[in-house]
Amino acid sequence: MNKHKRYNVGILIGGVHTYFPKEHISGIATAAKELDINVCFFLGTQTQDFFEDMLGGTHKDSFDYQFNTIHDYSLMGGLDGLIINYGTLGLQLKNETAEKFARKFNSIPTVFLTEIVHAHNCHSLICDNRQGIQLVMEHLTQEHNCQKILFVAGPAQNTDANERKNTYLEMMAKYHLPVNPKMIAQGDYSEFVDKQIEKLLDDNPDAQAIVFANDEMAFAGYRVCEKRGLKVGKDILITGFDDCERASGMEPPLTTIQQDGVLMG
Repeated sequence: MNKHKRYNVGILIGGVHTYFPKEHISGIATAAKELDINVCFFLGTQTQDFFEDMLGGTHKDSFDYQFNTIHDYSLMGGLDGLIINYGTLGLQLKNETAEKFARKFNSIPTVFLTEIVHAHNCHSLICDNRQGIQLVMEHLTQEHNCQKILFVAGPAQNTDANERKNTYLEMMAKYHLPVNPKMIAQGDYSEFVDKQIEKLLDDNPDAQAIVFANDEMAFAGYRVCEKRGLKVGKDILITGFDDCERASGMEPPLTTIQQDGVLMG
């Protein structure tokens, strides 16, 4: 009898202290058990210093860049395939496009999560970002009659983030609502964006709502609004994207778009 080959699949993923990557890990682990395959996780990570540096901080002694070396170990293990959550790694890869990164690993079948790549032997899975932002924008404009809607964007090099930002701009144009650069803050998908939200609110004291590109940044929005004496849901509306576990426990519960990370994994 032919002995069953037990496949070995590597997982490159970062940001595992946040909700959505945890969902991917849970889904991957469940599927691996059902399919009787081995999985090996190569966990990248970032500290608060890393995120603050990326957004203009001054932590010159930060050595977070060294976490990138974990990716290379996946090339040494004789793996049969790779799953790469590029959305959680791209922040650290400032000098590499997704395609360039893909070519480094595409000697074996590779699936990119939350990013679109066009490279040999690579495949992509990404959520419907456009529909998600369309839904929250329709909710704010049609049900709450909001006109001054701000936006906190995700990383500029991230496809998910760009699709969400572009859809926000399209919806503002659709409803003939004014928008200018001071109404958009550059975030990084982390919860460490308090300074960016502070400036956004300073520049827009008449804001009625803030659309965040993900839930993690929306939590910072709650924190900043509380410090400023603004009651979320009454003085200002906040929406997120992901529907992470913590969202329903916020006061008031965060209005957000559900994304099934377990299913994607």
